[in-house]
Amino acid sequence: MSRTLFLAPLLFVPLALACASDPPAQGDDLRASSDASARTSTTRRAPTVVVRDDLFPILEKAGFDGAFALLDPATDTLTHVNTKRCDEGFSPASTFKIPLSLLALERGAVKDVDVVLPWDGVNRMIESWNKDHSMRTAFAASAVWFYQEMARRVGEEALLQSLVDFHYGSESAGGRFDEFWLNGGLTISPNQQVDFLRRMHDGELPVSKTTLDATLEIMELARDDHSVLRAKTGWASPKSGPDIGWFVGMLETDGKPVYFAILLLQNDPETEVFWKARRELAERMLRELGHEPPKPPATGK
Repeated sequence: MSRTLFLAPLLFVPLALACASDPPAQGDDLRASSDASARTSTTRRAPTVVVRDDLFPILEKAGFDGAFALLDPATDTLTHVNTKRCDEGFSPASTFKIPLSLLALERGAVKDVDVVLPWDGVNRMIESWNKDHSMRTAFAASAVWFYQEMARRVGEEALLQSLVDFHYGSESAGGRFDEFWLNGGLTISPNQQVDFLRRMHDGELPVSKTTLDATLEIMELARDDHSVLRAKTGWASPKSGPDIGWFVGMLETDGKPVYFAILLLQNDPETEVFWKARRELAERMLRELGHEPPKPPATGK
């Protein structure tokens, strides 16, 4: 007996994303405000939810609680593995570097993704953080200090306002403004992750095309002749409760995107296992649902 369930779609109205008090971004490629308003005020029919709890044992056998969400615009479906967790908010951890990159570039915190900032000399827990970084290299290494500097350059008011303008997660921070995505009050669910990624990809956020294209560029992890994988990891260790692992992003195959988010929860995880499992299990889920990630390039013997 199939365990695939279909839930009837609902209607929802996305919140308006334009911030009238913000100064306009520079460049001819900025979305016209009237066009942005039209996009964000249009009622979008919510996708049909498909429940695939038959895939949850993949997570259980690997030793994790968690969830997986996949939004497929081509079929207008939102697939859930563990619906309850798909609706539950958790710290975004370093997946927040996606919206923070957009905001920092749009606000001119750095001129572009290749401007290098000098390391502050503070030794941190991950060796790859302890050096000079550009946004491109900091995003890949998930270097916390670089993005804390981006937050300071953007400023507290603009950063907190962006949560509302981007309609991101719970839209409220709590805690220090340069670290709330790590241990503050901001939360986001797998469903909200994929919704944000879709709106980002579709140009529904109040940022320029230059900013969007640059952020998509640094998100790219793999590519082959037919597909491109763009994503970001995240890992948070709350004072209480399990560690939180994320791998969220978009897989574009022959020009057709799907948006995904895996959430892994585990008490006292083994570092190397947890580190690798986020992407490996996300790619396993994608394959199970008929979406093949790019194959790694062939290497010599």
